[in-house]
Amino acid sequence: MSKDEAEKTFWTTLISSLLFIVFGVVLLFQPHTTITIISRCITAITLFVAIFGLYKYFTRKDKTKKIDINILYSLVALIISVLVFIYPTAIAGLIPIVMGSFMDINALFKIGYLKQLRKNENKDFGVCLLIFIVMMSLGIILILNPLKNVLEMSQSLGVLITFYSVLDIIICYLFKNNIE
Repeated sequence: MSKDEAEKTFWTTLISSLLFIVFGVVLLFQPHTTITIISRCITAITLFVAIFGLYKYFTRKDKTKKIDINILYSLVALIISVLVFIYPTAIAGLIPIVMGSFMDINALFKIGYLKQLRKNENKDFGVCLLIFIVMMSLGIILILNPLKNVLEMSQSLGVLITFYSVLDIIICYLFKNNIE
């Protein structure tokens, strides 16, 4: 990896991590509002998908088929949007799984950097490896840890996302400064 690529990666990571820090802090202090906003966004998206699918179904040219995949897909999206609108906290159970998966995938992308640091026998390899392990662990905790109370879960998620984002900034900074 060149110095320019490391610089671009650093700034991309910094911006995304800062956004995640904001998201984590908001989750920590306003968990109910955050879950409701996320649920409303999901409702809007699935409702749009449902309406678009119904439009495609009713304006299709070949009307010989009685059942079309668009109508089934649209009806499922419509049912999901209604359920998420009525029960906004139901979606909260999926948030840790999605966030944990994202965190682990993001951490796995750092393996190439770790290999390069190890190959160069860099002094920061041990610290970066430890941060990588903590980052992976945080993602796995989010995926596997079933939390009972939705609001507590959101606050825990806020703490984990904030902590993860700070670690992500640190490890990216270390990588950027150790690329030759």
